[in-house]
Amino acid sequence: LPATTVINVDSTVFYDAAFPAGSAQTGFAPNQTVFIRSVVSDPFGSFDISSVSYQLLDPGGTPVASS
Repeated sequence: LPATTVINVDSTVFYDAAFPAGSAQTGFAPNQTVFIRSVVSDPFGSFDISSVSYQLLDPGGTPVASS
């Protein structure tokens, strides 16, 4: 397997409040705070998952947030 990382994003859901509160949402108004919850897995063990990076795009493909 010619890969340096093998991590799967199993799910990503958007919420209206921080974990563990809130309800899953399918849409948000402009300038509304969004909380993202993702589940990731690694077939070789979770010990090598040490950070996350993300990029959110608006419907036109323009980045609106990243880390």
